[in-house]
Amino acid sequence: MSRTRNNVPIAPVANDPLDDSDRASHLLGQFEVSVIHESNTRNWQMKPGRNDPCPCGSGKKYKHCCLNAASVQAAAPADLTWRRLRALLDGYATKMLRFIAEAYGPLALHEAWNEFMCDDDLEFDPDTPLMQLFMPWFFHCWSPDPIATMVGEKSLHNVIPTAAYLSSKGRRLDPLLRRYLESLLTAPFTFFEVLACDPGTGMTLRDVMTQEEHAVTEHGASQGVQRGDLLFGQLASVDRLTMLEAGNGFAIPPMEKAPIIELRAQIASVHPVITHQVLRDWGFELLDLFHEIADRLYNPRLPTLQNTDGDPLSLHKLVFDLNAVPQAAFDALKHLALDELDEDLL
Repeated sequence: MSRTRNNVPIAPVANDPLDDSDRASHLLGQFEVSVIHESNTRNWQMKPGRNDPCPCGSGKKYKHCCLNAASVQAAAPADLTWRRLRALLDGYATKMLRFIAEAYGPLALHEAWNEFMCDDDLEFDPDTPLMQLFMPWFFHCWSPDPIATMVGEKSLHNVIPTAAYLSSKGRRLDPLLRRYLESLLTAPFTFFEVLACDPGTGMTLRDVMTQEEHAVTEHGASQGVQRGDLLFGQLASVDRLTMLEAGNGFAIPPMEKAPIIELRAQIASVHPVITHQVLRDWGFELLDLFHEIADRLYNPRLPTLQNTDGDPLSLHKLVFDLNAVPQAAFDALKHLALDELDEDLL
């Protein structure tokens, strides 16, 4: 029987004629294909035609937007940095997947997916709508647990893939891309409240945990949220530019802020000053809370019927004995059914 989380069917791990390594390699291949074709991410592999919609999310044709050199020259410095960074990130996800497969082994994907789903023993689903959240988490937060990992290379235990990638290839990367990736190694996955939104351009977000405010350049996600909404994800800041590196892909309604504040109070009882490192240390608690919220939103529970005192309603069947001829009882009560014919009531 299939299992679900966040309203997404996910098949449990089953007996397979392939061994674990072969199946993991197959899943990693599916993951790579899914990354390339994932429409809700940055569209790293997208090469738009002149008349196609611009991938930046402006709503304009490509030839009238990012292809237009004149508009690039007139853009603000932060916008120029954003355009340049997008070009540098082209193909990065696929390169990271191949690097992880070679360095950590194909089983790393399955291991990271189990941890991301809060230890549910579920096989990775390459069609998950959580791809744009899981992928950055896999790259920038996950690391092999020395006690339970299936990664054989001990030098990579407790090493985040992005850190290993920078150590191996950082000198050959563009300095802007290198600084961007370095910022992701310290940025936490956390909850943000939308303070203001300029659809297609960006939004102002406040970290619910640290109360820090960020002016975020984000052309896509800014079109699907409004003031007061909540998001779960990760921000990256480089050269006075802040971008939404990872997002859950849907607006969380303000009514879900209460449990987030409760978790903030729990963290503050241990750490009076909540820093980015503190939030990374509490990463699994934050991730687990996100899954709980997503479950409530996508798998709502049936309401409990209660009376005005709050007590559960108990349904009863009442049967009455009439000391009258049935036709006489019918004639006496039929006027209560307005606009109904006798034959419809019988």
